Amino acid sequence: MSINRRTALRALVAVFALTALVPVPAALASCVEPRPLEQVIAGSEVVIVGTVTALANDGRWASVSVEEVWKGGPLPAIVEVRGGPEPGTASSVDRTFAQGRYLFTLFRDGAILSDNSCSGTTAWVDDLGAFRPADWAGPDQAEADTPSGVDLGFLLPILGVAIVALGVIGGAWMIGRARDA
Repeated sequence: MSINRRTALRALVAVFALTALVPVPAALASCVEPRPLEQVIAGSEVVIVGTVTALANDGRWASVSVEEVWKGGPLPAIVEVRGGPEPGTASSVDRTFAQGRYLFTLFRDGAILSDNSCSGTTAWVDDLGAFRPADWAGPDQAEADTPSGVDLGFLLPILGVAIVALGVIGGAWMIGRARDA
């Protein structure tokens, strides 16, 4: 059975069409209807009040001086909150920060504190104090939380599709060359 170039091209198109079926991480999905702050706090892994003191990655990563830990502690006095992926990439729900005080409603991605534009994180106003739990705590006196690892697990499905596509292209090319010889 020989494969001509037209068949190889069809196979390539089919492989790339299959990439549309690769599941998209939840962080890339659009936001659902806003929920009441009580529900947002209850559903968050980490809730803190803190002040953004420095920004990186186009304003998507914030160095935060922790003032109050409402949930998910203990936490050090300074943490990094990531509102988007690694530099040079983006998602549809990236959050950007500005200098100032916030109520952060976060989730953990391993050692990384993550946020996005769908969370309940909001600039601090005094009315938010009404949601402060009775058992809140201050930060630990430990050093800043500086995650050293980079989680690239979301790239595995994409890498798998790319390897399959290269295999199909390479196989079709080799068959075509053998047929031409």
